[in-house]
Amino acid sequence: MPNARLDLDGLVQGLYGSLVDAMQFESALAQIARAFNSHFCAIHTEDFGLARGSAEAVAELSALDIGHVTHRYQEQWATENIWMRRSLPGFLEQGWQHGQAVVSDSEFLRSAYYLHFLRDLDIRYGAGICVWRDSSLNLSVVSINRSASAGPFSPDELHIIAKLQPHLSNAYALYRRIARLESKVQSFRAGFECSPIGILILSRDGAVLKANLQAEQVLHAHSGVSRGGGARLQFASPAHRQQFETALLALKLQHETPRPQSVLIASLDQRDKGIVMHLCAMPSVCGGFPESEGQVLVYLTGLDSSQIDRLAQQTLQVVFNFTAKEAEVALALQNDTDLQGCAELLGIGLETVRTHLKRCFQKTGTRSQRELARVLDRVLGSLPKL
Repeated sequence: MPNARLDLDGLVQGLYGSLVDAMQFESALAQIARAFNSHFCAIHTEDFGLARGSAEAVAELSALDIGHVTHRYQEQWATENIWMRRSLPGFLEQGWQHGQAVVSDSEFLRSAYYLHFLRDLDIRYGAGICVWRDSSLNLSVVSINRSASAGPFSPDELHIIAKLQPHLSNAYALYRRIARLESKVQSFRAGFECSPIGILILSRDGAVLKANLQAEQVLHAHSGVSRGGGARLQFASPAHRQQFETALLALKLQHETPRPQSVLIASLDQRDKGIVMHLCAMPSVCGGFPESEGQVLVYLTGLDSSQIDRLAQQTLQVVFNFTAKEAEVALALQNDTDLQGCAELLGIGLETVRTHLKRCFQKTGTRSQRELARVLDRVLGSLPKL
């Protein structure tokens, strides 16, 4: 009997539209399941070289049941999936295959895969559409599974599956690309919010679109620059305003690889030694956060010695995997302090200083205190100085 749900043009339009609406490939799977009268539609990640796989499913099951089924498949039944294993030539040659073409009904109904896994899910017929593959026989496959009552796939349905394959592959490629971008934006968002350094996001003309907590604190405490009551930064000195606008203009004029611009903002309060504003072009991958017009990142660094020391210490911990104490020892020795003076300054024993210094040598590949100082100077040279 012809499937009234099958309209290739409508199916393709809905397929791409589902990505726009929900940005989840599960929406595309659900649409395919409805079109092909499938109660269990899944996206498989299959490594045919190592004979292992996993699956994420859209089915008429609760979320708990789906999780249990996909776990059983990955841990026990992926290697027994005779439909999938025998469909590899079809996936590679034509991009799709169906179970009855590669496994006879009698063999399938006797298989452990059917008797102990598929039968409990009321799955009798299946077809697979390859949507991604690499050179190492790693494939992503959309499986369309039906019950005995739904019947086998008709020739018309298999024809639609063949026509649908390139569109489904394109949709999956779009989904993967967008998912990667979303992941990068989320990482940027987390780094922005949790950064120990103040960060501003500005529009192309310098309006503040977003500020993290550290930036708000710096601007609130500083007498040379503030946010005032609006989106614009307010500078106490016209000269500082001019420097800031010149730095913004320099970023605009450098189209290829804009170089960061730095502006030193002195404070009207002598108790505050000022801040450095580092202006950088917004990474293109993060253009959607927090607003599409975000163009400039501004890092705010306070010029008090304790803040500079913390920034230098964090830098060494990230670059060389120093412990906090190793970074403290390295910084103290870089300031021309001898080993005994370093021990007294940090309140630790001389032998402890020697132990930390030895580990610093190992982690930086240096063999002397002078060589270590040169390496640290290259790494820390771009940080603001008092």
